[in-house]
Amino acid sequence: MRPELCQNRLLRRWAALAAIALTMLLLLGSLPMATAADTEKPYIKDFSPIDGANNVGIDSVITIDFSEDIKSTNLANHITVKDGRGFQVDAQVSYANLSYRAIVTPLEPLKFSMLYLVSVSPYIQDLVGNPIREAMAWTFNTTKEKTPPSIVATNPTAGQNDVTINATIRIVFSEEMDISSLQTSMVVHDTLDNPVIGNTTASVGGMDVTFNPLFSYGYGETYRVTVLETVRDLAGNTMVNDYVFTFTVQLEQIPPRVVEIDPLDGDQFVNRTTKVAVKFSEPMNSTSLAGAIVIQDPDLVEVPTTPQYNADDYTLVVKPDQFLEYQTLYTVIVKNQAKDLAGNFLETEMTISFTTEKLPQAAPTINTRSPPDDEFSWYEGISVDFEVSADDPNGDILVYAWEVNGEPQEGETFNEFTFYPEPGSEGMYKVEVHVMDGITAPVRHFWKVNVVRTSPDENGGTSTSTFNWAYLGIIVALVAIFTILAFSYIQLMDRKREILARTRRRLRPLSFKKTKPVEKPPTYEEMYLRTDSVYAKKSPEFKPVAAPGGGTVKGKAGADASTNGTVMGEAPQLIEAKEVVVETAKVGPYATPAPELKKTRAPGALVCPKCGRKAIEAAHGRLWCDTCGFIE
Repeated sequence: MRPELCQNRLLRRWAALAAIALTMLLLLGSLPMATAADTEKPYIKDFSPIDGANNVGIDSVITIDFSEDIKSTNLANHITVKDGRGFQVDAQVSYANLSYRAIVTPLEPLKFSMLYLVSVSPYIQDLVGNPIREAMAWTFNTTKEKTPPSIVATNPTAGQNDVTINATIRIVFSEEMDISSLQTSMVVHDTLDNPVIGNTTASVGGMDVTFNPLFSYGYGETYRVTVLETVRDLAGNTMVNDYVFTFTVQLEQIPPRVVEIDPLDGDQFVNRTTKVAVKFSEPMNSTSLAGAIVIQDPDLVEVPTTPQYNADDYTLVVKPDQFLEYQTLYTVIVKNQAKDLAGNFLETEMTISFTTEKLPQAAPTINTRSPPDDEFSWYEGISVDFEVSADDPNGDILVYAWEVNGEPQEGETFNEFTFYPEPGSEGMYKVEVHVMDGITAPVRHFWKVNVVRTSPDENGGTSTSTFNWAYLGIIVALVAIFTILAFSYIQLMDRKREILARTRRRLRPLSFKKTKPVEKPPTYEEMYLRTDSVYAKKSPEFKPVAAPGGGTVKGKAGADASTNGTVMGEAPQLIEAKEVVVETAKVGPYATPAPELKKTRAPGALVCPKCGRKAIEAAHGRLWCDTCGFIE
């Protein structure tokens, strides 16, 4: 190996070792050097404003210098500033690491002539955690300002006309005021210059003062408010002059109400001489109360009354001019025409009802009776009806009892009774009725009936019989007239139907449909007499057939008969017959009696089943209709 190569290799090795050693030195240099532990507590070296300082500007800041660097975390929670009333001042706390100074800057200017307290918490620590030696607190006073206070707002505003009767008066100042001076800062007078009694209260911050009257203001009255110039701000400055303004209370807008009424709604057994008393919620206009209360009976008839208003208790009393009826429902209506002193009408119309006392117990009374004569003559054998109509003032159920000559009539408990004097009962009779309510004594009435033997139609006397021949004659005449009219009407209807039937046969309705020509029925001549008629032709199915066995026919009697001509096809002619006995066959179709001939239908009774018109009977019993032709 060449010497220069070995030398270069050694140099590279030494350079690598030197680099490693330098790196180790740098790493060791970056490690903290072991020092002695810091146990010294920080303390406050200086602060501003100093303790007890006066005339401190309201824009001043508070500075605190520490002996060493401290932790600035949550420093704002360890340094507080409060005013003399105990309210904390909102402030921003900053810290300078190089000068170890904390700076407290209020977010708003401080108050004039105000004592402030600065407190430093004992929980402030230095960087290694040593707490401050001791907590500190000191005070200072701000400077006095020279600007006099003024009023910036009022409620109600000056000249306002719609103030409520219980409105609170509020005065707002331009700055905070001395609360002690605000207690006697305001006076209020009414229209007659009388002072209004109330409570004056200052706000906590001293920026405003309120006045609450002990009694409501008068509706529509004007009041004067005076804020005295003696009120002063925190610096002792007073106002230049008294502040005076006026306001007017609104007119009353609350409608009156009915708070009490006597008698109550639904009361019963109310005295007939009772008075209706209505009490309102406020003083009322007495003129509007005339006719405001109406009393009506069940027929809606108004009861005449006399009203009287008592202004001391707002009560209107209405006295009926006449006694009310017994046991009657009356309705009281309080109309909304009633209004208060401010002109507000009654809130709602009110209606109640009450029932008067019951009628004292009284006996029933008989109103009508029949017969109307208390004494009359009657005829034996003819009945007479008695009837009474009675009612009870108290509405009690009535029971009736009838007597004839003092003898009670069993089962006669209604207001009607029939008296029947039997034939031969001539004499004087006393018919008496008793009307009873079960409480009072019965009410009685009687008739004297003189029953006579003579018939009412004898000797030309006036008939009193219940059977009247004149009425019977009138009824018979009416029945006869009605029968004649009914019979005439039936005859007229039959004639009308007949005319309509004939008219329908002559006047057929128009039809736009094609009608099939009606085939006329063949006549008798065409069917039977003409040579070309079907009945004149011989049947093509029959052919002449020779008689079996020559021309002889064996008769029933055993004798032979000679014939000429053919047996089939034409009628044979008998030439000669000997010893032929003609006997009637006992059996066979010709021995059966002919069926009974049915009667032919009457022509007037045939009707077409298709169109309902008249039909006639043609040959072979077939029916023929002029409209429909042959009827199958």
